[in-house]
Amino acid sequence: MSSTTIALTPMDLEAMLRRIVREEVRQELRQVREDPRAILYDWRHEGPEDPEGDEILAREATEWSREYRDSPSELTSLEDFKKELAQAEAAGDLPD
Repeated sequence: MSSTTIALTPMDLEAMLRRIVREEVRQELRQVREDPRAILYDWRHEGPEDPEGDEILAREATEWSREYRDSPSELTSLEDFKKELAQAEAAGDLPD
């Protein structure tokens, strides 16, 4: 069996690797965009730019965070919430 040697300059190797990586990334992104479960990558649900609305949401979130920090007794642990939910479900107190 004979062997063949191919000489590449560092610049040629880098250019080849960049092309291969770029093609693979494009292929992966195409697959993600076509996957209906990939809402994380589908920004169409975000709607138009709305800096004023974003500012309102940020202020509300900051205020809620401050309220909960100031009144930690109003918070419920996940375990307690699950217990309360199971009790309400067992009692038939949840809507269908």
